[in-house]
Amino acid sequence: MKSIYTSRVIAFLFILSPLLSYSQQPTTVVASSNCNFAYTFNVTDEGFSSPSIYSDANDFGLFWNGSNLSETTGANFNSRTASTISSVYLNTESARSTVGFDYTVPAGTQYRIRIISGQFSPPLEILASTANGPIWTAFPSTTGSLCLELQDADLPVGTQIRYEISFRTVNPGAIVIDNFRRATFNIPLPVTFMGFIAKEVTTGTYKLLWNVAEEVNVRGYEVETSTDGVTFTKIGYVPATGSSNYSFLNNQVIRGTQFFRVKNIDIDNQFKYTGIIRIKTDADVAGGIKLYPVPTNSILYVEHGKQSTSANIEVINMSGRVLLRSKSQPGSYQTSIYVDQLPAGLYIVRYNDGNGIIESKRFLRN
Repeated sequence: MKSIYTSRVIAFLFILSPLLSYSQQPTTVVASSNCNFAYTFNVTDEGFSSPSIYSDANDFGLFWNGSNLSETTGANFNSRTASTISSVYLNTESARSTVGFDYTVPAGTQYRIRIISGQFSPPLEILASTANGPIWTAFPSTTGSLCLELQDADLPVGTQIRYEISFRTVNPGAIVIDNFRRATFNIPLPVTFMGFIAKEVTTGTYKLLWNVAEEVNVRGYEVETSTDGVTFTKIGYVPATGSSNYSFLNNQVIRGTQFFRVKNIDIDNQFKYTGIIRIKTDADVAGGIKLYPVPTNSILYVEHGKQSTSANIEVINMSGRVLLRSKSQPGSYQTSIYVDQLPAGLYIVRYNDGNGIIESKRFLRN
């Protein structure tokens, strides 16, 4: 059973506990190897704070130590409990959350990890805990690393959470937590890019347009450019507004070939990219349409001459059946087609520019 605490006064909590707690799913704790560095504490406390949800006379908070570049508590006290609470995260694992850190502690030190609701004022709900059986668990050594997966049905995807990490010792010596870790996320980030195009505004200047679906907890979009398609630099930022359509005007005149992409940043600082648009200042693409990357796994880019009207683009299998249809936007030089749902094999792109010119090229879907 996990409780909702509204006060640091333990006696008061004891009296109200039947009113402020309810039966939840128990937490299963297993060792994990799925921890990635989230914060190293090399610059600041990264939003970690003290004390814990409630405390007693023996509590000492963990504070960021600028010289040690870690979260550290005093070294000269014996019986004490040290705690720290992380900043708010968006849980991206289904019915579980993975947490880890490096530690240096006195011999015999014990720990407790609890995942609490993302709010900052009571009542504070405990969603998962390593303290289902014994409240405290002994560290396996005085220095090392932990990586634990807390499995609990009270941790659905999208829940705002904070991590409370507590230590208890009766021996003198510093307690140090460093290199806080979370899971490597393999599920889709909370935005889906649907399309990304560039349209010429004046000679040599372009507006980048992209549309999205499932925009959840997105902070904004960074626009990046490159001259070689490999090394990108940021040239602008567009805040998320909950819209499905976004644009960015690039006023710098393009000479030669230039590449663009958009980077989504979500509230948990995770990110993903659109595909890459290549803009050439020539009016047409020499030698007809071009397809890249070939072969492809998910997105196929059709590079074509600047469109005065919408062009029709079809993906056809080798039996002549049309499987996908798309349209290029007037003024664009490139159209992206999502082919990730097609089985692996050989296909044909048929491009009709709307003015009587039809071109076809083959590509391989891996």
